[in-house]
Amino acid sequence: MKPDKLKLAYKLTFCYLLYHILLVTAILFFVDRGIVLLENRFEEKYRENAEVSMDARQVRFDLKPGKVFLFDRKTEERIEFDASAISRL
Repeated sequence: MKPDKLKLAYKLTFCYLLYHILLVTAILFFVDRGIVLLENRFEEKYRENAEVSMDARQVRFDLKPGKVFLFDRKTEERIEFDASAISRL
């Protein structure tokens, strides 16, 4: 009787471990797919915005205050500017 219980314990342990391995594999698969989809959406969204014709005479930027910094080349000091004034041009 004891060997049967031992076999059953091994089978249950094996099934338990196999179940968790399959569960973790499935979770990692779906998480990976989700990350790939997010990357693709991000690339599509920003590729459309980033495409600029090299023949264009004028290029427009949407500058956000506090996100763009200008520096003097010689002194390397920061140059303060009003981004909202530039965006109205």
